[in-house]
Amino acid sequence: MEVKTNYEKELLKTQVEVAENTLNDLARDLHDDIGQLLTFSIISLNSLPITNNAEFDEKIVSVKEVVQTTMNTIRYISRSYSSEYLSKFGFREAITRLFERINRSFNIHAEIDFPEAIVFNSHSNEIFLYRILQELINNSYKHSQGDYIKLTINEQNGNLHIEYHDNGIGLPVELLKINNLKNSLGFTNIFNRAEFMKGDVKFPDGKGKGFHFIFSFPND
Repeated sequence: MEVKTNYEKELLKTQVEVAENTLNDLARDLHDDIGQLLTFSIISLNSLPITNNAEFDEKIVSVKEVVQTTMNTIRYISRSYSSEYLSKFGFREAITRLFERINRSFNIHAEIDFPEAIVFNSHSNEIFLYRILQELINNSYKHSQGDYIKLTINEQNGNLHIEYHDNGIGLPVELLKINNLKNSLGFTNIFNRAEFMKGDVKFPDGKGKGFHFIFSFPND
């Protein structure tokens, strides 16, 4: 039984590490390859002379705006997926920047309550929690139909206590059962990382009052 448990732990660790490396590689490729192509496209569009054809000139301006918006989105995704910024500046700075970008880029008001006195004692837990929050934010943006996100981080009895909620439509009733959520594509990575952190995950039933996520894990 112990051998099986150790094997499962190592397998979970490998899965988490592979996912992390994949996200970092994706961020790098987006920045280096697609980002450069979009930059070249903007330079090329800016070099086009103004014509006497108003309709054509308006279309060029419209294309420029689309390319610039795409470039900003790629930059946002690249920075969000890469853990290099988090490793360099820490979780607090990274999550604060992430929420600032959400407020600037999307039609969502995002708030964070994270007392200065709270300090993470594990860098790996910083990365895992950051990834979990990214998954939650992505789900809120794509599916919640809400316009408000709130994140609260507290420390209680040596455990970090995370509460995340939005004001959207909430989860379908059939998904609120933990076993169903674990098999849901959007939550598999959340549960894997939470298990690796030895954390406890809860999804309270908001009954139409939005999506709620509560997570506690040892700060060690």
